[in-house]
Amino acid sequence: MKRALFLGRFQPFHNGHLWAVKQTLKEFDEVIIVIGSAQQSNTEDNPLDAKARESMIRQSLKEAGISSFSIHPVDDINSDDEYVSHVESFVPKFDAVFTGNQLTEELFGKGYDIRKLKKYRNLSATKLREMLEQGKDISEHVPPAVARALSSRSR
Repeated sequence: MKRALFLGRFQPFHNGHLWAVKQTLKEFDEVIIVIGSAQQSNTEDNPLDAKARESMIRQSLKEAGISSFSIHPVDDINSDDEYVSHVESFVPKFDAVFTGNQLTEELFGKGYDIRKLKKYRNLSATKLREMLEQGKDISEHVPPAVARALSSRSR
């Protein structure tokens, strides 16, 4: 079985992330999703806790008909030199890393096949968080499961 790693904070999981999972599964049998900064929540950059992020991702993938995945929350360790082995200790073996993040590319590029992802429709979780803070509707930019979850949180 060929597996690929897809790492992100998913604050929130958006249509670009869903697109990336679909692209990954065109080449690999399974995608291993790592929820980075799992210990972070209730901050401006990390408003959602790992449990909420995992639930949103799991439901989004289910509704998209995707079942070839696993999800692994991983806390930060603040050491670039040890980060790859830290992630490896939480996940099954994988063959490649899909990323649009320069640091992830640098860290994992020393030992793994890196597949660069382009931005999907210029989506950015940072922009989406800003829109949410301004009370704007982001439902067209996120899977329906995420829109529902975020809507129920803000009530």
